[in-house]
Amino acid sequence: MYRNTWMEVNLDDIIENIQILKKRCGKRIISVIKADAYGCGDRYVAKAALEAGTDMFAVSSEDEALILRNEGFTQPILILGAASPSSVHMLVKENISTAAYSMEWVKKVIEQDCTGLRVHMKVDSGMHRIGFQNNQELKEAFDLLLQHGCIMEGIFTHFSCADTDISYTNRQYDVFKEAVESLSCPFEWIHCDNSDATAFFKDSLSN
Repeated sequence: MYRNTWMEVNLDDIIENIQILKKRCGKRIISVIKADAYGCGDRYVAKAALEAGTDMFAVSSEDEALILRNEGFTQPILILGAASPSSVHMLVKENISTAAYSMEWVKKVIEQDCTGLRVHMKVDSGMHRIGFQNNQELKEAFDLLLQHGCIMEGIFTHFSCADTDISYTNRQYDVFKEAVESLSCPFEWIHCDNSDATAFFKDSLSN
């Protein structure tokens, strides 16, 4: 049996929420609008986020990034998930940033002309999805990408339980801080805070 369903999304509330978060944290905001803005409509939520002062969009895959580009959004976009190494030329052409998350991925990327690819290094500080788990491999991957002409734009991690376990969040932050400092790079973007951490976790490292 099928039933009609209706979901009403209040864009004014989205704008207000982003403005409140941006004021509270005092930092730039990356609005994550993966999975069609979690089913709320990426085009509409993205426009509202820009009105609220969003500085970058983040999505989970190449197709989601291309949807935003095809809808006319020219703002910075970061792919948080595992983009295919075969997409390098498209990412450079469309000015889409991507996560570097493993040495295997890096080696496949540098087999191609990856000049101009915008990269954010992903540190696995305890979420255990994707990302580098030791700083030596992180440094080796960073150096390889830099040597092959990539733009080392950012570094990030993801807090797994910022809303429930501040002790574990602090441990994740310490791991991330050590990773960032190990690279000695003036990254344009250093990011680790999900929504709860943006509101309640204070740090001097991320921007």
